[in-house]
Amino acid sequence: MRQIILGENSAAAHPQYTNKYCFRALLPMDKAREVLGDARTESRFMYNGPGRHAITYAVADGKLLNALFVVHDPNPWPYERHTAPGLKQEVIDAYADWHPAVRGLVDLLPEKLDRWAIFDMFDAPAPYYNLGSIALAGDAAHASGPHLGSGAGFGIEDALVLACVLRAADDLTNERDLSKKELTEGALKTYNAMRYMRDQWLPKATRDAVDLFQAVRAGWTDSDRKTFLGNVSLLYHEIWDNDIADMVDGTVKIFEKRMRNVDSK
Repeated sequence: MRQIILGENSAAAHPQYTNKYCFRALLPMDKAREVLGDARTESRFMYNGPGRHAITYAVADGKLLNALFVVHDPNPWPYERHTAPGLKQEVIDAYADWHPAVRGLVDLLPEKLDRWAIFDMFDAPAPYYNLGSIALAGDAAHASGPHLGSGAGFGIEDALVLACVLRAADDLTNERDLSKKELTEGALKTYNAMRYMRDQWLPKATRDAVDLFQAVRAGWTDSDRKTFLGNVSLLYHEIWDNDIADMVDGTVKIFEKRMRNVDSK
């Protein structure tokens, strides 16, 4: 669909490697608790350092610990697929000089792992989402890395705005002297106009976030820590504080106004 709307030869039709890859695994909680203790296994926890970071949180009703290890990679991704075989030894080497808790967590990994490349659309963003009666949404429109945990959430926002503006188009079918095609195209144009700036903010913000996570170094002062936490907090609050109900209502109102103007011509 992305190639249909943006063109097969468009750079935006092909996500780019972000020079980050990750390893992930589900670990038995009893083993993880022996290594990390209760406090670090009962809530989401992040370990930050130069060029890499790790995140853990409980899943499966607390029976498993999801562990994610993200590594900076200065080289191009050499594989055709976005995943490649990996080994535990690679993670051991990457975190060899880290805190004993992290090294202990790495020791729990299976010997064979998948290496997951992280791609996004920051370098070549989609210039628009809509073409006639079809449109892009979610990752197809604004693929981003996982570092702010919001790619799926923004896709849901897209879907809600789309559903509401298309319902408004359906409601106008018998009220305006316009075809279904005209109303649908008008709805998708309005969706594009209302979602584009917020959606396109996410890939860049996600890269900013991982750069912050992986800039932490030994010897940081209290001022460094406060700056770090403040900058990270700003990114998250841009996500959390969005009034999605207001965005939906605004989209529908702009669409209806646009259609009234079209109908009056």
